[in-house]
Amino acid sequence: LRAAMDSLDPDLNTNLPRALEQVYSVNLPLFVSADIELSFAIPPDALEYDAETVLHAVRIVQEALTNALRHSEASRVSVELTRDDSDVSITVIDNGRGFDPNATCGRGLSIQRRRAKEAGLEFTIQSGREMGSRQQLSFGRAKEAGGMTTATVT
Repeated sequence: LRAAMDSLDPDLNTNLPRALEQVYSVNLPLFVSADIELSFAIPPDALEYDAETVLHAVRIVQEALTNALRHSEASRVSVELTRDDSDVSITVIDNGRGFDPNATCGRGLSIQRRRAKEAGLEFTIQSGREMGSRQQLSFGRAKEAGGMTTATVT
């Protein structure tokens, strides 16, 4: 998986939607073989960012997908890229068993937080027991959902 991510087309390194489409194509076979529904909603608009920001965003999304695949026991995972007047965000949602977003075990969450901070992005994790998880990476401001524990890195 890591080798596949490292082989992403370098020509896509500033176009966020196209980079996410490539993440989808790399991950779809893994999710199909695990019998997990994977959906991506990516508008066709070209959203250009510097290569470092796109790389961090792609790696954060990839880590969220890897965690959902390995740990969540989810049957559905979705990734959505949204845009409004003041915010562009990527949200990864799974219907798995949930977890404590403030936990310090493992390296994946800490790496996601570090990458978001390095890229100047806001990363929010919302989860609760048997509530699945929602991870949002905001290029503007983050949105919050009620009823879940929230951890935000800015």
